[in-house]
Amino acid sequence: DDTLQRFSRIRAVLRLLRIVIMFRKASTAAEGVVAHTTGLGYNLESPAQQVTGILRPLSDFPRLTQHQRDDIRWAIAIIDQGGLYQPIASTGVTGLDENGAAWMTTATTGADTQH
Repeated sequence: DDTLQRFSRIRAVLRLLRIVIMFRKASTAAEGVVAHTTGLGYNLESPAQQVTGILRPLSDFPRLTQHQRDDIRWAIAIIDQGGLYQPIASTGVTGLDENGAAWMTTATTGADTQH
C-alpha cells in the first residue's frame, strides 16, 4: 500500500512536469507569432511563410511517426520552393479530357522553363 502511494505521488509530479513543458512550448510558439508582426501590428509574412512557420515545429514533434514527419518536411520543401501549385504528373495518367490534358502539358512544360 505504501509503494502504491509513492508511485501515485511520483506519477502526479511527472504529470505536472509534463503540463509545465506543454505550456512552455505553447508560450514559445505564441512569442514566435508575435515576433513576426511589426510595431504597427501588421504581419509582413506571406501566407506560405506562415504555413511553413506552423509546420516546422510539427516536423520534430515526437508523437508523429517517422513517415508523418517526412511528409511534413516534404510539404515544407514544396512550399519553400514555390511549387505548391505545380502538378505532379506520373506516367500513364489516363482519363483526362482535352482541357485537362492541355493544362497538364502547359503546366509541366511551363514549370521546366521557369527553373
